[in-house]
Amino acid sequence: MKKSATLAELIVAIVLLGVIVLGISSFHLASDAFLRSSETKVEVVNELTFVLEHLHKNILQAKGDITCPGMQVISFGASGQRLELRHNAPPCAFDILYEFDPDAHTITFDDGPGPAVTLSERFVEDPYNDGSDFEIEAGLAANGGVIIRNLAFIYDPDDFTPGDIDDRNNPVATTIDTDGKDTVQFFSWSHSWN
Repeated sequence: MKKSATLAELIVAIVLLGVIVLGISSFHLASDAFLRSSETKVEVVNELTFVLEHLHKNILQAKGDITCPGMQVISFGASGQRLELRHNAPPCAFDILYEFDPDAHTITFDDGPGPAVTLSERFVEDPYNDGSDFEIEAGLAANGGVIIRNLAFIYDPDDFTPGDIDDRNNPVATTIDTDGKDTVQFFSWSHSWN
């Protein structure tokens, strides 16, 4: 007697095969979404790290003393701030400029010759909408160094509403840590307050 597959067995086999294919495709789609999310987070963190290292390198080289400071902060526009540093300029002149413009979402660097360079186009002010605005202090107000508070970058600043953070699709990187400490402080090697 010859035995063959019944229609019910064939339907069960097709359903099981469909479940396996759906499971594999769901796993693949979830992996792709996780990879894209991770890549955007890494990109934002890398950009924040790059800007902080760039600042640190130039602040270390600031030269000045109590009569002619090597660093100062000037406010401009509605909420922008400019950090000015003196490396090799004549006495009491500044030759390195950083502009932090949260309205344009940019941080620019200008060292004199040639046009200013945009270091980031992801700069935002207070992404958590908790009143902790971006701020820079320099010189005597910062114990002779530079204090940066609440520096925050977001992957797509044009697709962002303060207080409404979508960490999966539009992640934020900030200097605020889990303890609420939001300060990064840099000191110059050759700046003296004596």
